[in-house]
Amino acid sequence: MPISPRIVSTLACLAIACTMVRGEDLEVLCNPENFDVNPFYPFTVAFLDQVVDCTWKSEDSSCSINETYKEGSLWGHGGCSQNLKGPTDCEYCTGTAKEELYKRCDTRVKGAHIRLAGCSLRYETYGFIADPPF
Repeated sequence: MPISPRIVSTLACLAIACTMVRGEDLEVLCNPENFDVNPFYPFTVAFLDQVVDCTWKSEDSSCSINETYKEGSLWGHGGCSQNLKGPTDCEYCTGTAKEELYKRCDTRVKGAHIRLAGCSLRYETYGFIADPPF
């Protein structure tokens, strides 16, 4: 019997001592590794903004992107549940998810993954196959 991608990613994250915070409608995984150079932070912020915009503007409310900078590469994925009522709800949910990531993870982490009741966001410094958001 195949193991679900969500279980695999959770186990992999736990194996490297990720921080997991659970709330009623919230799951956050923060990579324990930080970027050595703090100037990478503005790229992470701009990158997450791109993931949010790409997600709510896409026809299927799902988007994966990759950007390469002098300091390194970032991969990201965002997705919204079909239960949300259109692009406005998806934009609000992914924007909220981004803000929760900033609150719950150090702003220099090399990767993070958040799931809210209606959406999810993830970014990493390595390529990954995105988990289905729901």
